[in-house]
Amino acid sequence: MRLAIVRQRFNPFGGAERFISRAMPALERAGAEVTLVCRKAEGWGARRVMKVDPFYIGKVWRDWSFARAARAAWRRTGFDLVQSHERIPGCDVYRAGDGVHRRWLELRSTAASVFERLGMALNPYHRYVCAAERQLFEHPRLRAVICNSRMVSDEIRRGFRIAPEKL
Repeated sequence: MRLAIVRQRFNPFGGAERFISRAMPALERAGAEVTLVCRKAEGWGARRVMKVDPFYIGKVWRDWSFARAARAAWRRTGFDLVQSHERIPGCDVYRAGDGVHRRWLELRSTAASVFERLGMALNPYHRYVCAAERQLFEHPRLRAVICNSRMVSDEIRRGFRIAPEKL
């Protein structure tokens, strides 16, 4: 089995990174050919890396360009399974490690001033992330979502048209 694991950046303290670092060797021992799709190879310790590092300026362009380039790369390569830690529509499995962004915005706005709420509403990054989440969770290729908690599972179920058995 040819498996792609997608994570844009490496954070040595991140939960997704610990998950990936443990999963890759275990999957390889089980016979899978695992390729990490990321911007930079440093820090991961991966045997196979597909570096996808398109130019960007700003957070929206950073996430959008990586999503577009990563999706094109995994389609070109023809992996059997794509497991993403990024909000990229078209993956087979998504690990919802960051929860639902729209719900985070709702919770954050309860304690925010009028100007902070206006800033959040007008921020193109928040609009991009919310749109990417909707496309991801409602994409026909998505087979499963790994939820870190019951709360995240419930938020996804309430916020998107997704079959409960995928969670």
